[in-house]
Amino acid sequence: MLARIATLIGLPRWAATLILILLAIAVLAGGTAAVVSAVNRHDAAQRAAGADSQRADDQSAIIIRTENANAAREDVRDPRNRAAYDQCLRSARTPANCQRFLPDLPPDQH
Repeated sequence: MLARIATLIGLPRWAATLILILLAIAVLAGGTAAVVSAVNRHDAAQRAAGADSQRADDQSAIIIRTENANAAREDVRDPRNRAAYDQCLRSARTPANCQRFLPDLPPDQH
């Protein structure tokens, strides 16, 4: 069949064979390039999805830490709680200065 096509075109058989081989190589190269491009697009999409997921996890962790910090701040500001006194003891050079942060206890608990 190849010989018939070659004679119709007016090419020697070896030239038609060479053209056919080059055409097959071009098709394979194009297919390979298409597959590589699709894989790269898929990888980029997966990286973007992973980054979005990581960002969402980070934001939820920040919200939880902020809520915990706000709760701790409320504990420190509560005059009935020893949190302010304990915080003062951790950073004071003279613990006697922290007596003012002790909570006021009712007379029956002294």
